[in-house]
Amino acid sequence: MRAKIKVLDVYTGRFTVVINEKDAKGVKLHPEDLVRIESGKKTVYGGVVISNMVEEGEIGLSKDILQVHNFSQGEIVSIAPAGTPESIRYIKKKMHGEKLR
Repeated sequence: MRAKIKVLDVYTGRFTVVINEKDAKGVKLHPEDLVRIESGKKTVYGGVVISNMVEEGEIGLSKDILQVHNFSQGEIVSIAPAGTPESIRYIKKKMHGEKLR
């Protein structure tokens, strides 16, 4: 999905990506999912917050992201689910009593 960046005047203590409810349903995202945002050679990962504080076709980025990565208001980026990190898969295996390699 392609979206326009809206800079949010908020610090969350983590990399937060706010996505409109309709857009989230369209790409099957849920709260706290991890997403990958790309623009040219820039890539960042963030946790999803679903809210109508951003319009359809727009994503909100917290200032935490902008302190580290050089994205700008109105910039068009690609956004996609990032999938489950390998570390989480190992934790789930351990919790289910499976042996780890």
